Amino acid sequence: MNLASDVSDAVGEGGRPSVAEAAGRPAEGSRSARPPSGRPGARPPELSGEMVAALLPYLAESVLVVRDGWEVAVSLAAPDGLVGRARPIGTHVMSRVHPDDALRLFEVGTAALRTEPGWSGTATARIRQDDGTFAAVDVTIHNRLDHPVIRGMVVCTRAAHVAPAPPEPPRSPAIHAETLAEVLPIGVAILLPNGTPLYANPVAAELLGADRDVLCGGALASVLRPHDGDAVATTIEALARRVGRQRLVIGPDAEDRMLELDFVSRGDAGTGEVQVVVLTIQDVTHRYARERQLEHLANHDPLTGLANRAWLLDHLHERMERGDDLVVAFVDLDRFKAVNDRLGHHAGDDVLTAVGAGLLGCLHPGEVAARVGGDEFVVVSAALDADQVADFDQRIRLAVATVAPARRQRVGASVGVATSIAGDEPWALLQRADSAMYEEKRRVDRRVPTGVTRNGTDPTLPFDAR
Repeated sequence: MNLASDVSDAVGEGGRPSVAEAAGRPAEGSRSARPPSGRPGARPPELSGEMVAALLPYLAESVLVVRDGWEVAVSLAAPDGLVGRARPIGTHVMSRVHPDDALRLFEVGTAALRTEPGWSGTATARIRQDDGTFAAVDVTIHNRLDHPVIRGMVVCTRAAHVAPAPPEPPRSPAIHAETLAEVLPIGVAILLPNGTPLYANPVAAELLGADRDVLCGGALASVLRPHDGDAVATTIEALARRVGRQRLVIGPDAEDRMLELDFVSRGDAGTGEVQVVVLTIQDVTHRYARERQLEHLANHDPLTGLANRAWLLDHLHERMERGDDLVVAFVDLDRFKAVNDRLGHHAGDDVLTAVGAGLLGCLHPGEVAARVGGDEFVVVSAALDADQVADFDQRIRLAVATVAPARRQRVGASVGVATSIAGDEPWALLQRADSAMYEEKRRVDRRVPTGVTRNGTDPTLPFDAR
């Protein structure tokens, strides 16, 4: 964009001097203009585009025109970038503002948009330069939404004149940082309501796997995998409508990392309209791995790796709450006690581990197996017809009898099958399957008196009381 024409367009109307007049030569059509002071009759210098370019380094003030969406439409700035970069046109006016100042400037800017044309106000803020450092600037905002050419807010910035602070006593350890966010061990970002980051600290960029400038140049969702990006975009969209807080866990990413994202939207004190969304990012990979490990230990049998009784009861309760029809097989190993008595518990553990693996291998999709006692197992299936129940029963018997340790020790299985009914409870369903298993055991071994099981317990007792 031609800077000389920008100046003419931006300040040549509305009663302010044109570029020609500012240069000391008469404007076109002026008859009374006098030559500038100096040698009589001297021709005033031409303020050409080249002259503007040559004088830019000497500008003490940068001038921006900001329009809808806080976008910079016109820029007249020195190359050293008082506004943080030499060519900010098309960028968000807050894109280089220090995060500690951004929220305050948003409030000032939002209030300015509600003022009458002609209003002006001032503030001081820190602007990030191209070398990464921050420079303090005085910011003056003029409401020129009524101007036929400007049609926006004129933002003037100049280097702030701040009195040097008295020396502070030495600190141990010394912290030399422009902002706390720059040295925090977690990721921090400030987002527009449309999801575009205005600021991201180095940790945020590293965790998201993106360059800071790239990250702040587009939507946050664009640097994430599609599934995670959609979830983030939906979260930001919800928070852009109202002030609130949401937490989201995404991943694992290409490096198998799990990230926890906390979004907090901040609104205008007067209107409640959301201005920015503050995001913090933490790597929770190790925490989630530990939680999954603890969850696995709490819900699985350490010897066989099968689900345990607590998990089974939760599983049955959840499926019954949904109204699923279920078939449960209660499995008790035959002649297992003799293995422990004759060969010791190590041999018994080998049998139990092999049986657990055998049961897992015989499962059909949707079926689950659990170890609920010393030599007792439960297998759960969805509703089955009579032929399928017979196949279900036979699969389980073969899974136990054909694993090598069980076959060597002649360990078999007694199986009792029960089907859920309306209004059933997990314990009631398991009790019926348990009773059916002991009925079979009595038929096979007539030496066991009615009402007494092989291990001396009463099958009429509730399943959890034995």
